Amino acid sequence: MINNKSRQPNTLPKISEKTLSALFDYQLFENDPSLRKLIDEVENEYGTEIPDDDLSFVSAAGETVAAEKHKDKRDGTI
Repeated sequence: MINNKSRQPNTLPKISEKTLSALFDYQLFENDPSLRKLIDEVENEYGTEIPDDDLSFVSAAGETVAAEKHKDKRDGTI
């Protein structure tokens, strides 16, 4: 049997460490005045960490309605 995968050209772009560093190096952006202002506003508004007990109320999907309101009353699923 012939393995066709080994013959396929690599179609992913080659990204160098230098390119990744330029894109994701926070030190390049940390002194930007508009970014600093935004960070300060968020830290002033939400300056405390979320306690572990409250993490269950956080939705990474951006849901604004509590999960209890989504329950299907017929079978109890969310």
